[in-house]
Amino acid sequence: MKYLLILIAYISFNFLSAATGHMQNQAKAQSATSFKAKMDSVKNKTILDVRMPREYSVGHIKGAINYNVYEKDFKEKVSTLDKKRPVFVYCKAGGRSTMAVKQLKELGFTDIHELQGGMLAWEAEKLEVVREKAVKE
Repeated sequence: MKYLLILIAYISFNFLSAATGHMQNQAKAQSATSFKAKMDSVKNKTILDVRMPREYSVGHIKGAINYNVYEKDFKEKVSTLDKKRPVFVYCKAGGRSTMAVKQLKELGFTDIHELQGGMLAWEAEKLEVVREKAVKE
């Protein structure tokens, strides 16, 4: 229920922001193939997975670090990253990465790339996914 209320508030805010022209601080979302091409063309970058740890462990983009955007210390964690490096942000479908992009902008990051459609789009394009090995019990 809590996440549903957050989602409704987030959608409402973005709708109002778009209607009043305040979306210029948002990074432009890129298709999976464009996102990968841009990532591959940059040497010193940060790849940021903003999903929950269990989602990250199921499959993530190679080289990604995992900072859950819903965690209270998210801003604190991302503020330790190099603001001069390009940041490539993604989640499962695109909602949480948009939230993360907004927070990154507030912290002074300027070169931000967002994966449109998140991991769902990435996997639909059959791009490489790192999967953690299952732990035997």
